[in-house]
Amino acid sequence: MLSRAIMRLFFLPVLILMVAFSFAYEQEKKDPIEARLDSAMQVNPSTAGMLDAIAVASREWDERMNENYGKIKKLMPPDEWSAFVKAQKAWVAYRDVQIESLGITYAQMEGTMWLPARAHAEMDLTKQRSQFMQETLELLSER
Repeated sequence: MLSRAIMRLFFLPVLILMVAFSFAYEQEKKDPIEARLDSAMQVNPSTAGMLDAIAVASREWDERMNENYGKIKKLMPPDEWSAFVKAQKAWVAYRDVQIESLGITYAQMEGTMWLPARAHAEMDLTKQRSQFMQETLELLSER
């Protein structure tokens, strides 16, 4: 029994430290746009506050995506760039239709809590494309 008590006394603090370090690591690797969004939503958790924070983050993701688009253009030969532009145009069309679909779906929901949920879902489309472009830049840097 004594060894069990000693094990608990030893392993519980170790477990707590592991969880704390894991949380700190997750916070550290969080994208700055996401960190600012989270912070802004904690400062003003009202529906209007969340919508404002999401709007700012949406613009930031779009700006980053466009920045990376320009960087990618400089790294790709013309034939590869042409295919990439074609894919980007198809993505823009997809995004626009997806936003329309989200609008119809969320319009059926009752309560103001769905407004930021919809805005966040729309933002995620651009965020994911922006992250894809960042990954593409990293891939191109391997050449």
